[in-house]
Amino acid sequence: MSRIIYYLQTNMICIIVLLLIESQLNYMKRNQFSTSVMIFNRLLWTAVISCTSEMISGIIRGSVFPGAIIINSLCCITFILSITFSSYFWLCYTFTRINHRVSRKKVLLWKLPLIIIIVLVTTSPFTGLIFTVDSHNMYLRGDKIYIHWIITWFYLISSTAVTIAALRKEKNRIKRNDIKALLLFAVPPALTAIVQMRFYGTSLTQMGITISCLIIFLIGQSNLILTDSLTGLNNRFGLNKFLDNFISSAHSEENNLTVILLDVDKFKEINDRFGHTEGDIALQEMTDILRAACSYLREKVFICRYGGDEFLIVANNLPESSRNMITASISSEAEKRNRNRTGSYTLNASIGTATALCKDQDDITKLIAAADQNMYENKQTHYIPRNSI
Repeated sequence: MSRIIYYLQTNMICIIVLLLIESQLNYMKRNQFSTSVMIFNRLLWTAVISCTSEMISGIIRGSVFPGAIIINSLCCITFILSITFSSYFWLCYTFTRINHRVSRKKVLLWKLPLIIIIVLVTTSPFTGLIFTVDSHNMYLRGDKIYIHWIITWFYLISSTAVTIAALRKEKNRIKRNDIKALLLFAVPPALTAIVQMRFYGTSLTQMGITISCLIIFLIGQSNLILTDSLTGLNNRFGLNKFLDNFISSAHSEENNLTVILLDVDKFKEINDRFGHTEGDIALQEMTDILRAACSYLREKVFICRYGGDEFLIVANNLPESSRNMITASISSEAEKRNRNRTGSYTLNASIGTATALCKDQDDITKLIAAADQNMYENKQTHYIPRNSI
């Protein structure tokens, strides 16, 4: 009886957690579809299947009734395959999150181990290579169970290696933090798998996968809180967090803060004449302009949508030459896009900059106000042709 309670309790907790995550993910799919969300959803359902099959197998294990061995064998097949598929989906998710393009040839190579394990596991009730279920309805490991372990670990180790390689190349601090979060996924399944391989009869692997799914989901939710949904830039809340961290680390007079504030010229007219959808496109184009203008300093600057059509760039200890280069690059990138545009309007921006030593929130408020005033003065003298709208 205690064995039944153990399998019920362990797996039902995992299933409930996974389904709660899936319900939230389903809402995200309806509002903002992406390949990574779709793959993560598959990972969740694969984990649910593994928990369900493990729970049924654990409950009926040792019980003898008509069809018991067949049911147990099917559950064991499903459980082993779902564990391997979970690691495979994680590899796919990792590549989509770090924006790696994968050739069709590489995808086929990834799927080859899956095909091998599917054949070995589904035929195992007859061959006994991976596992067998004896006449007492008890699960027994086969001599070739290590093939299942090797393939599963191959996907986990490959995803970890890809993540580490991307982390070494990425210079942007925020993106580096996102990539670091991906490294956490492999830890709980790896630890629980080692324990389960060492202590035969324990049921822990699906718990490790559930913990990893929960960690990744919570990190993703935290990132959404800090991100503007339209532009993908940091939002006002993310800016406040960045500035709080700056203040807490600003212990010397060397910590000068630079603020570059800008807004899209005649944005209201774009909205009024061409509609809010076109206004959203204009904001997204301005986002691309800012990213391109700051690309050579991407590890040193913090870009956010400050509100409406206003954007704010913050940097710590930014030389004057770099400040001038950013503002010049913004104008240059805008002109380049305007030359290639086929629309009925051009994109321009008024820019204001300010730099000061900031030791507390009052200093930062004054600094942003100074940048805002400079931006207003720039707007008054900023020449915008009448036919620009």
